[in-house]
Amino acid sequence: MNKFFSIMIIISMFIVSGCSASDVTDQIVNVSQAIDEHVLGVKKGHPYSHPDITYEQAFENFFGAPTWKYFVGTKDGPDDDEDGKPDYTEDNVDIVEFTGYCTYSNVEVKALLQFTLSKDDDTFEATYLSFNEVPQSSLIMYALIEKAFDEYQSTHKTETSDTEAKENSVPESTYTEELVNEAPSEQVATQSMNYSSDVDYDELQDTIMIYYSNYYGTNNVAAAIDHEDNDSVTIWLYDPYATTTSTTLGFYDYNKNTGEWTDSITGEPLDFDAAASNYEENLAARSGYSEYILWYSSDEYLTESDLSWLSAKELTYARNEIYARHGYVFKSSELNNYFCGLSWYEPDPYFDGTLQGIEESNVAFIKNYQEQHNMMYKPN
Repeated sequence: MNKFFSIMIIISMFIVSGCSASDVTDQIVNVSQAIDEHVLGVKKGHPYSHPDITYEQAFENFFGAPTWKYFVGTKDGPDDDEDGKPDYTEDNVDIVEFTGYCTYSNVEVKALLQFTLSKDDDTFEATYLSFNEVPQSSLIMYALIEKAFDEYQSTHKTETSDTEAKENSVPESTYTEELVNEAPSEQVATQSMNYSSDVDYDELQDTIMIYYSNYYGTNNVAAAIDHEDNDSVTIWLYDPYATTTSTTLGFYDYNKNTGEWTDSITGEPLDFDAAASNYEENLAARSGYSEYILWYSSDEYLTESDLSWLSAKELTYARNEIYARHGYVFKSSELNNYFCGLSWYEPDPYFDGTLQGIEESNVAFIKNYQEQHNMMYKPN
C-alpha cells in the first residue's frame, strides 16, 4: 500500500523571508529573556532527526526578526480539523514561544511557534503554530520545522558521518525534542541515540493502515510518524483526499517493548483479528448491494473519502439514489430510466421527496461536495 508523504509537498511551500517590520515589543522581550533557562533549554535543544543542529541555529538562520520568550499560560493545540481555531487548550503550562517571519505560499507571514515544556523531565515538544495569528495543522507545523533545519544543513553543509547519521535517523515527520542545558556535543549524541535503531517505520505505517482499512472499509488512508519516545512510536493516520472536513482519522501507539498496538485516544488495545473479520463482513455485504453506488448512504453519515472516487455523474446518481430508495418518481428521463432498470427500485407516486436525519444530511453533503469541487452534473 502506498504511503502519502504530504509533508514533503508542504515543505516546498516555505521559503526564507526577512521581516518587513520589526515588532518592537517582541524584540524587547527577546532581549530581556535572552538568558532565561527555559528559553536557553529550547534554543540549545534539537530534534532527533538533526542531532548536530540546535533550534537556535536553525530558526535564527531561517526566520527574519526572530524572538524568543518564556511564560506560564494557556497551551493551544494545532488546528487539525481546519476550523480556524485550536483543537484544544490547556491551562497553567510552561511555554517557550518563538516568533519570526518567513514566506509561505508566496505570502510573507509572521510565524508563531510554541513549545510545551514537560513538568516531569527535561523534554519539550512543538505543540502550536500560527501564521498571522491563524492556527495551522500539525502537518504544516512539522513541515516548517523540518524546512528550517534542512535549510540550515544545506547552507552550512553540516557534516555527519554515515555511521552517526544511521544511528540517529528517524522519519522526517518525527519531532520529539530533548531539552538540553548547554550539554556537550558528546552528551547530546548519546541522549539522541536512546531510541531503537531497529524499528521499521515503513512496516509500522503499513501495518496500521491495513488495520484501519480493514476495520473501517476504506482505502483512503495515509500515515505519518507523529511522535516517538524510548518505549513507543505514535502514528498519525489521515485522509489524503479530504479538503472540507478534518483530515485526521486517528492516532495509534506501537509499544517497542511488547509489540502491541493501542488507540492513542482511548488507550484500548487494537484487535487485528476483529478488523480482518470486519473486512470479510464488509466485502460480503457490499457484494449484495452491487446495484447501489453508495449502499450505506441511508444509514451512515458520508465523508469525503466516500465520494472521492466518484465521477460527477456518479455523484449525482448517488445523491438521487437516496430518494430512489423511497420510490421517488423522477422528472428527469435519464434518472427515471436508470433507476427503473434496478431490481430494488419500486416507484411510489405518493412520496414527495421529504427526507430527514442521515438521509437529508447526506444529500446536502454530496451536493456541497459537488459544488466545491466543480463536479455538478445535470441529467437529461
